[in-house]
This record gives sequence, C-alpha cells and structure tokens, in this order.
Amino acid sequence: DDSHVRWNLIGLDGKLEITAERQSGGLLHAPLRTSMFKRVEETMMSNLKVRLLGSDGQVVFEDVGEAASMEVYGDLERLLNQR
Repeated sequence: DDSHVRWNLIGLDGKLEITAERQSGGLLHAPLRTSMFKRVEETMMSNLKVRLLGSDGQVVFEDVGEAASMEVYGDLERLLNQR
C-alpha cells in the first residue's frame, strides 16, 4: 500500500515475513540502461521488520532495522506474484 510493503516467502523450511514501512524520501531519477527515467521516491529512513518461522511455526529469528533504504518501482503485481 502507500505506506508499507509486505512480503512473505514460504518454503519447505518455514516462512520469512518482511514488512518495510515507508518514511519520507526524495524524488530521484530512476536509471535505465541508456538514460535516466522518471523520478521515483527513494528513502534511507525506512523501518524494516523481519521474522523467520521454522517449519513448526516457531519463531527462529525476529528483529527490526531502523535505517533501511527503500525504493518501490515497477510492475508490482508481477513482482509480487512471482513463484
């Protein structure tokens, strides 16, 4: 959504849950192979929550990072639906 990116990866060994919270950022040109594209909002002040669950559902690792970089751009539906 406009303030968060949530990404869950599920495999045989368990589940990785990542939540990134957007903070205010700046508009920077996005690079293409031969030129710079339209401006994309980027920040280096996002909060990142990570939780790893084992195959038994028990929390193996959980932490929060408070100085994460973040840029969200592209065909998000295609990116999020990759298997």
